[in-house]
Amino acid sequence: MACASSCVHQTANLEHERHVVKGLETPLNRKISKEWLSQWVSFGEGLTSGGTPPGEPSFAFLAREGYRTIVSVDGARPDLESAHRHGLSYVHLPMSYDGVDPSVALGLFRVMQQSDSPVFIHCHQGHHRGPTAAAIASMAKGLCSQEEALSRMELAGTSPAYSGLWRSVRSYQLPEKGTPMPILREAVAGNLLIEAMVTLDRVCEWLDERASLSDGAGFQSHEA
Repeated sequence: MACASSCVHQTANLEHERHVVKGLETPLNRKISKEWLSQWVSFGEGLTSGGTPPGEPSFAFLAREGYRTIVSVDGARPDLESAHRHGLSYVHLPMSYDGVDPSVALGLFRVMQQSDSPVFIHCHQGHHRGPTAAAIASMAKGLCSQEEALSRMELAGTSPAYSGLWRSVRSYQLPEKGTPMPILREAVAGNLLIEAMVTLDRVCEWLDERASLSDGAGFQSHEA
């Protein structure tokens, strides 16, 4: 648990940005060490979205903050071993950039109804699918109105280009009483389409990083 103690020593350096949404003041966007998580946006009491935990320090940080359940909507297999070492359990609900599948929405509803401790939801970098899933989960739990959930997606940097994600949140309705709930699993076999989209997304991110490095090194564009 050495990494957990190192997290404690850095806690004093955390920064908060406070935002008011319809009279509700809360630390929506929390700047933390990138060693822990690449993104951190609150969707109400006990519900946060972010990027994939990159390693042991991030799982130690989540455990220290009181989280016990992590939901991954990324296509990659979750790091179950690291999570378990810190007393955390996973729910794997892979989703694409096209929108929230009804089975995923039901899975999020079930997670929020069953959880009695804070829930952390992540995709890859924490900008698009993760905040969308958190928006659905927040409405399922009654933590956010639709307007508030959409506002927090915007804060997280969810791209307007992924219209299906925004449409899923705008059209979300609570399931009817008696609706069969899906089985929650810690890891599921990947969907080929989702995995392909995730791979493409990561390649694009890598190209963006390379372009930024090239610009910083004096790269000159050949655009007319």
